[in-house]
Amino acid sequence: MEGSPAVETAEKRPRGLTSPEAEAWLRQYGPNLLPSKKPRPAWRQCAAQMVHFFALMLWVAGALAILAGMPQFGLAIFVVIILNGVFAFVQEYRAERAHEKLRDLLPRRAMVLRDGALVEIDAAQLVVDDVVLLRARDRASVDMRLFEAFALSIDTSTLTGESIPVTPQAGDMVLAGTLVVEGQGQAIVIATRRATRLAGIAQTAQAGHPSCSGASHGACDRQDAGATAAGPSSARSHCVLR
Repeated sequence: MEGSPAVETAEKRPRGLTSPEAEAWLRQYGPNLLPSKKPRPAWRQCAAQMVHFFALMLWVAGALAILAGMPQFGLAIFVVIILNGVFAFVQEYRAERAHEKLRDLLPRRAMVLRDGALVEIDAAQLVVDDVVLLRARDRASVDMRLFEAFALSIDTSTLTGESIPVTPQAGDMVLAGTLVVEGQGQAIVIATRRATRLAGIAQTAQAGHPSCSGASHGACDRQDAGATAAGPSSARSHCVLR
């Protein structure tokens, strides 16, 4: 994509970031990890579904019905409360498991150019402006923009549900969670952590909504703008992690 800030940065830094530059980014924005919250015990999750505001109103209504001489009506209300609470608990539990599975999609290692040399690093240390090498069987953990692609084929089914791999070209996106099927390429990181498309999906799943949202929350304006700029080709974004 001509004029893209990511491509321009790659042209200015064909040898990637230096170690001090990468450390500065890492200190400023933190490690490349999907957001998570402390899991609650299952019994607390279930109890919470039985005592929220509307549930309490129904408990009171059921008790009043019994006191008014309508025990069957009151018991029916109690059954509705319990069934609704169990259903909501199961949905929330499944959403949390889905969030954990999305986190498991991300690789642990990545091949990047640092100080002019190709090195393997922990995926959590990837930062914006890192130059990443993409190879067959690599899975992405950040959103990147390609500036070189050689017979590259990307499996985006984890994000789009499409079974046929796409063939991105220079200027296209490779999103976190996607898999390199074949070929090779180089890309520059434009979004990490909460700014990735995968993080937006994970946050939606964790909130208990089954539908996937492409919305992402940027850790900085630059990261958020990069993820948003993905547009239609953002379904092709990937990072070089294994």
